[in-house]
Amino acid sequence: MALTCENSKLTLGVSECKKLPQLLKGFITTPLNYTITAADASSGSQWQTDILLNESARIVLWPQWAMAYENISEEQVIEETPLTAIGVRPGQYRFRFQFRENLELHKAMYSHRNSGGRVFLIDNENKIIGTSDDDGVTLKGLLLDNLLTEKMFFNDGSAVSKTPVGLYLGDNTDLDTRGFMIEGTSFVNSLLSLTSVKLEVIGVPTATEITVSVKSSLDEIAIIGLDVADFVVSEGTLSGVTEVNADGVYTLTGTAFATGTVDLVTAATLSIPGYESAGAVTVTI
Repeated sequence: MALTCENSKLTLGVSECKKLPQLLKGFITTPLNYTITAADASSGSQWQTDILLNESARIVLWPQWAMAYENISEEQVIEETPLTAIGVRPGQYRFRFQFRENLELHKAMYSHRNSGGRVFLIDNENKIIGTSDDDGVTLKGLLLDNLLTEKMFFNDGSAVSKTPVGLYLGDNTDLDTRGFMIEGTSFVNSLLSLTSVKLEVIGVPTATEITVSVKSSLDEIAIIGLDVADFVVSEGTLSGVTEVNADGVYTLTGTAFATGTVDLVTAATLSIPGYESAGAVTVTI
């Protein structure tokens, strides 16, 4: 189709609805092809479900919430002559968030460096900001040119250590011509980021009993409240799980346990949402 110079201008009436994105506090990154219907986006259940999907399909809620935010967007480029001013290009949206967490989470965020996909922004009024190609029926994140987790900023005596993360958007028209916002006040602060947990075999396993600890990979916090359906053994039949002291140490009981592995079920089926095993551990009997 031949290109045209059509430029349909929208009306500019007075509005009593002063709804604009406010101070940004966080974001959700998604695969390039991820979409969510406006109806599903208006409640937290679908967002939480998609956070717990397998790695290739999941969306990622970054730490709640950033301690600081900067707008580092590129300015519009204009060519000026004595006779006119001509827009060369509109510039791109760019944002930097700063997180104050710990070294393990810094490393986890750094593993996302140089990644693309899309991103939903979240402001301090809990609105979720994205884009839509069908006037709001289906939403998707703003196109990411690059996500750059930067070097750690060390405490200098006047400011705390923190991890800067830059979002460089790839197409300003995602927001400027197709931007869309969803009200998330009722659920945004209740969404759970996905946390990796590590299993460790404690003591000497037997054919009828295996003891394991389950702790957060980020801060060694014990994961409590798991039940028998949350564990998987590769050898033998698991029939019971006991957590004696609510300290993340579980005794697995069953029959015919043999040398193999013990692991957790997938994040989507774990009885306690928001956690995912960092990998199975070997059991030697």
